[in-house]
Amino acid sequence: MRTAVLFLVTLGVAPAQDITFTGSALIDREISRTWTDAAVSSAPTSDDAEFLRRISLDITGTLPGPDEILAFLKDTAADKRAAKIDRLLAAPQYAHVWAELWENILVGYDQQSRNDSKKALYSWLRDEVFAKNLPYDRMVTALIASTGINTETGPVNFLIKLSRKDGMGGVTMASKASKLFLSTQIQCAQCHDHPFDRFTQEDFYGMVGFFARTKSKKVDTSKDNKDTRYELYDDTKGEAAFGEGKAKKNVAPRFLDEIAPDKDLPRREAFVKLLTRPENVLFAKSVVNRYWARFFGRGIIEPVDDFSNRFKPSHPELLNGLARDFIAHGYDLAWLIRSIANSRTYQLASRKPENAGSERLFSFAATRPLTPEQLTASLLSALGIVEGQGPAKNMTDLLRQFRQRFGDEETADRGLFAGTIPQALMLMNGSMPNGEISRANNALDKILKQTTIPEERLERIFLTVLCRRPSPREQSSYLPYVQAAGTKKEPYEDVTWVLLNSSEFLFNH
Repeated sequence: MRTAVLFLVTLGVAPAQDITFTGSALIDREISRTWTDAAVSSAPTSDDAEFLRRISLDITGTLPGPDEILAFLKDTAADKRAAKIDRLLAAPQYAHVWAELWENILVGYDQQSRNDSKKALYSWLRDEVFAKNLPYDRMVTALIASTGINTETGPVNFLIKLSRKDGMGGVTMASKASKLFLSTQIQCAQCHDHPFDRFTQEDFYGMVGFFARTKSKKVDTSKDNKDTRYELYDDTKGEAAFGEGKAKKNVAPRFLDEIAPDKDLPRREAFVKLLTRPENVLFAKSVVNRYWARFFGRGIIEPVDDFSNRFKPSHPELLNGLARDFIAHGYDLAWLIRSIANSRTYQLASRKPENAGSERLFSFAATRPLTPEQLTASLLSALGIVEGQGPAKNMTDLLRQFRQRFGDEETADRGLFAGTIPQALMLMNGSMPNGEISRANNALDKILKQTTIPEERLERIFLTVLCRRPSPREQSSYLPYVQAAGTKKEPYEDVTWVLLNSSEFLFNH
């Protein structure tokens, strides 16, 4: 037990923060220190086009339009990047994208169409959490402590899914909550005191005790008989226990750092009160590290859900300081995104300098595969397909196809996948995007109607697909090809197809 307390003290208590450095300034100070210590070079700051594409994908999950790109390139304001970040965070698409992201983290991909319970969770995340910038501690409080029916009370779907997953209720809930909100893997202590882990069986079942009385039951079935309604509630009896026969031992609810729970509160409320208290810096460090990984492709501690001694932080002072800063700013997730996105570290170019060192130093922007959600939205944008029309009539089916080939629930918050032949063949030969490139009134068709000048057409295609103007080399390669075809549309379709299948389109950089 004492080793568990030491673990939380080591990872959860940070030294006093230098208040002169906060947010972006804190990030850049700590990161640049490691560059100096390691004697490495950092990449230059990204150009405006590279930055705009990256930040649009990271915050709103899709590409900026050509007019938006040209306006941003022409803008001479010194604070235009910060202003763009603010506008993206205020856009409805931000709430949608991050609700979808957290829905996947909490309950996983739904391989069927989104049912009423999934809609309730997603709608709550979108409308009550991200649209209103609900503080993270209050978001987690609702996810852990709420009761009610899954189609009516969105947050309860998190624990209901866990209660139904394997019939082990409290065990699964305690393990998932620790992994997701503390980046702490306690499940290995379920069967015995592991010789290579800090946590004992008693530690594990003390956490299980908070959820031992949490149950779910069927209420009724919806009219279309597709979505069974479940109610999450707390029974009056039930204890966590381990051992067999006379050796069986009940364990009272107890948090990992041995702080006694408030006995006047229901058990889950007592748990989340301990979990989200400001002194438990590990709670803040976990989400700070998760968001860092979302924007940089890897966490300060990697993997993001395992803060054990096996995985050391690349920048411990930064993680401690940023977590303290996040707490001081009221667990404000939008503030956290602003701090990361406005840092020079995030805005570095993706071209790796010769003396850049390892990716752990964050001396250049990582090249990250688009997530299935980003890829779907980017294709629709580049092709000029309006959601709800054509192949986008059923977005769930379209997105499922990309998730099956490109997705991984374990990395739902990041683009981490290994390219495969089926993935490449789907994009090169599948009806999406190939069947849409030649469709009337799509993005390409509109470009060709706007101007008859090949140079202008080519530039507009590049802006639409790759979010930048063609380089002189690209201009000299593609221009003779489209010029030789005269008024034919096919050469421009070929150019569009090539760009859509390029690594530059398929990756965030």
